Amino acid sequence: MLRVTALGPLAALEPEPVQEHPLVAVGSGVHATRPADALTWTPVTFYRLDTGREYVHRNGRAPPRAGSLAV
Repeated sequence: MLRVTALGPLAALEPEPVQEHPLVAVGSGVHATRPADALTWTPVTFYRLDTGREYVHRNGRAPPRAGSLAV
């Protein structure tokens, strides 16, 4: 499950600032998600930098990962 939380000024425009989407494993460290209202799948990649910091790459953005991956 991928939990997405809208933050900042734009979060006030979202009717549901916290959304959860199922993840489907497609390969090593690569998953896909498709929100209920979407027609296509979105790739989601988890990776770790040399510093040890973990990130999630989705929709052209790569914020730090929060929480654990359980699939």
